[in-house]
Amino acid sequence: MWSLVCVFFCIGLTCVFYVAPLNVRLLAEHEETIAVLNAEMARAYGLLGGVENVSRNQYSGFENVSTLLTDLQTTSSRIGLLVLDATSRPVETKEKNAFGQVQISTRIKGNYKDIKNVISKLLATHEGLSLDALSFRRARSADPLLDAEVRLTFYYKKDA
Repeated sequence: MWSLVCVFFCIGLTCVFYVAPLNVRLLAEHEETIAVLNAEMARAYGLLGGVENVSRNQYSGFENVSTLLTDLQTTSSRIGLLVLDATSRPVETKEKNAFGQVQISTRIKGNYKDIKNVISKLLATHEGLSLDALSFRRARSADPLLDAEVRLTFYYKKDA
């Protein structure tokens, strides 16, 4: 009986002093990934309702273009990519609707995996952002770094 109590006591101590701090450390390490996955999941649930259920309140306004460009710069530099130039320009449309467009063109220098991660994070965290074009080029075939030309379109709700 006492040996069984000692076994459970040791298991409890192991959980308190080893497993719990390990879980806290792992959670802190993967906090950004969790945020991206939560944004993707929320976006997927929003898409399940169908096009007729899309509300104008789901999209941000024109003022969030600067936030998008800042996120592009900070996320890229945090990973170790070099954003060579990023420009944005409003797109004029002939038809009258509730949404406007801003076209964003940029060049990013780095490896394929990191460039893909940055673009995936931007698309997952910014509602109304679409990837229009992506092309890769190498200066030399032996060069490990790629030059990526990226064209995105940000759809925003116009003020009423």
